[in-house]
Amino acid sequence: MKKTDNFWTDRERAQKGLPPTEDALARQRQLKRAKEEIAFYDQPEHKKEPKPAQETKFLTKLKNWARAVKTRDNFVCQYCGSKKSPHAHHKIPRLSVSELAFDLSNGVTLCQKHHFQLHHSVFSKPKICSSKFQLPNREKSNKGGVSC
Repeated sequence: MKKTDNFWTDRERAQKGLPPTEDALARQRQLKRAKEEIAFYDQPEHKKEPKPAQETKFLTKLKNWARAVKTRDNFVCQYCGSKKSPHAHHKIPRLSVSELAFDLSNGVTLCQKHHFQLHHSVFSKPKICSSKFQLPNREKSNKGGVSC
């Protein structure tokens, strides 16, 4: 049985001097675009620079602080008692008083829902601020939320 045009491979077509099929041309264009994209992202300005050692050290300390706060509170939200998705929260914002950034007594465990509610209550003081872990001096943040 003789091969027809449709069954010849791209290489056989080239050896016989026949033009490439539309499918072969489309594959070649796609391969060319992929190679150009790879070359584009291989350029130095697209490569991630390593974080400075000081920033890495700070993030490590912050993660350790958060883990210690959650462990101390048994991974339980101190507002509702939920064990679902615990977050460590600074009672006094770490940017306000940097000395308290890694102080365990400045931390409390909250579930994701109450942590979000605490940071994103724009119009009124959230109910959560009146709970037992609240500190007496409250400040309004620059975004209009309440800082606990």
